[in-house]
Amino acid sequence: MTSLVILYFLIHPDLVKQFFFALSCREIEPGERWLSKNYDIKCWEGDHLFYVLVVILPSVIVWGMGLPCVFLGMLYKNRDVLHKFGMKAKYGFLYIGYEPQAFFWEFVILYRKILIVSILVFVVPESTAVAGLCCLVVLLGSLHIQTRFLPFEKPTYNSMELRSLGVATITIYCGLFYLTDDVSNNGKLFLLAIMIISNFFFLLDWLSKMFSALFNLLREKVPFLRKCLGTPIQQDGYGDALIVKRAAHPHYWKHGTENQYSLISNLEEPLAYDKTLKIPGSITELAL
Repeated sequence: MTSLVILYFLIHPDLVKQFFFALSCREIEPGERWLSKNYDIKCWEGDHLFYVLVVILPSVIVWGMGLPCVFLGMLYKNRDVLHKFGMKAKYGFLYIGYEPQAFFWEFVILYRKILIVSILVFVVPESTAVAGLCCLVVLLGSLHIQTRFLPFEKPTYNSMELRSLGVATITIYCGLFYLTDDVSNNGKLFLLAIMIISNFFFLLDWLSKMFSALFNLLREKVPFLRKCLGTPIQQDGYGDALIVKRAAHPHYWKHGTENQYSLISNLEEPLAYDKTLKIPGSITELAL
């Protein structure tokens, strides 16, 4: 079930885009609108109207808008227990990595994508300049709320998100100048250079972080690298709250060989210790 939900969120933007294409029409002659993807189909008449009413609109309501709202409502309803293992195992991919108060941020990004897709599908056929301005407004708004809330737990992720939005904003803004003849060729070359340089440095920064993460993964998995470079603190996929290495005291966990300890509290059931291994058998919550 969890795999299907993950797959749904991965294909959601493309799914919505295909639904919207069936609603995107262009006026060829006064009073007559034709489907942008197929000019043989006249919009809002006959088969097209039937197809829209029976298939497209219900799909947009259920799959495009409704299902994400259901998941968002579920997270909001259980917002006080999102730190528990059971919730993390089922739905952690939707909020792990975000600050506790920003558990909903994945849906902010999701609906931002829907806005961008809507502009590309419905506004671009009418006016490229207006579509560019609309995208610019969405990106500037996203920059503002990202700067204000800083939803990611790690500062690096917040920084990368701000840079990606900034580069996208620069690209759209510079691209708008290409829609006018009032800018000289040299001016357009200068704007092109700004777009290329900003995107290049962002890509370089992204690749460096990706290779760093890959190197850490290889160092953890490959025995030779692990022996030569040492092993980083093991991660369990559920964040720092579940980094547990061994019991150092009945009420504390010790993090590997580091002098770091976690206080165990707010347990729903008594701890069960294996007397030989000194490892708890049931922990439902850790408070660091």
